[in-house]
Amino acid sequence: MSRTKYLCLIPLICLIGCSNEPSIKGTWESTDGRPVTLTFGMDTAEWSATAFGQTLTISGNYTRERNRIKFKNLKTPVSDEIAKMIAPKMEGINLETGVDAMVSFKNNDEIIITGHKILDGSYRRKTN
Repeated sequence: MSRTKYLCLIPLICLIGCSNEPSIKGTWESTDGRPVTLTFGMDTAEWSATAFGQTLTISGNYTRERNRIKFKNLKTPVSDEIAKMIAPKMEGINLETGVDAMVSFKNNDEIIITGHKILDGSYRRKTN
């Protein structure tokens, strides 16, 4: 009977161990040569790219369910004039509806994001 009790605990232990997903919170830097930084807070996210001395930042909220990330309520702190100029270059980014992507952890400090061209790539954790 004692043996049966222990056998019943095995699925529970596996369930607890398998549900322990790494946290995405923190600052992540691109490792594939792009000047891109992602920062995840409790429910806020920020994407920044720097080129030619200028930084473009898009911020908003995100939700994560396992390996899926949904970015929503996106905004960029630029004037309407500048937004109209860069909008054609940001094809596929709809600040109103958001962006969906997938995240895979190589380990606790390295991730790969796929599903959208501005996010696609590998990243290394800079800070927690």
